[in-house]
Amino acid sequence: MKKNRKLLSHPNKQKTKYIEFADTINNKFPIDTPQNIYTTWRFFHLPHNYQSYIKEEANIIEARIIKAWKEKISPLGPPNTSVRRFKKGV
Repeated sequence: MKKNRKLLSHPNKQKTKYIEFADTINNKFPIDTPQNIYTTWRFFHLPHNYQSYIKEEANIIEARIIKAWKEKISPLGPPNTSVRRFKKGV
């Protein structure tokens, strides 16, 4: 007797929702919920994360995080804007 492959899938599996990311190329730094925005803000500003981007890319990603923060958390925006140090020549 052959098994029906449709029956092997989990019956309670929910459809995945659309998640908005600050880095749309690599699907990194989710900004779909307030909790994700808080976490993304802190995580993106760790040196090993923002230094992997050129300055222009990092500015775009940060702008997307700030925009999401203003729309979903507070119109005042994040608590502070960071001073990032990029690698030389980048």
